Amino acid sequence: MRAIRNWVRLAVIIVAITLAGEACLASDDGNFEYWTAAGAYFDINKNWGCTLEEKIRFKDGGGEFYYHHLDLGFVYKSLAEWLELGINFKKEYARDSERHWKQENRPHFNLTVKGQL
Repeated sequence: MRAIRNWVRLAVIIVAITLAGEACLASDDGNFEYWTAAGAYFDINKNWGCTLEEKIRFKDGGGEFYYHHLDLGFVYKSLAEWLELGINFKKEYARDSERHWKQENRPHFNLTVKGQL
């Protein structure tokens, strides 16, 4: 019974993140854009974690899909008690002014300093 409750909690969290993820409407010329993002983090073991982020953007009143990126990363948490190192890869697709899709592959590193406020 406990395992079922955990799966239900996980499903509720995923749905909540999807629905309430970083949604944003923007306008610079009287026409709005819709931006949304969702992300997740989970532990692989005590030393390693995994991150996943997806962003999608629409413009021209929300009718034209023009940007998408997916970022996958692995975080090493045992570098120091106050420091984490992330190794990520971002795959990005964006339309240019001629409406052709351009693809970019971006490996990157993240350093996270941890502490208390």
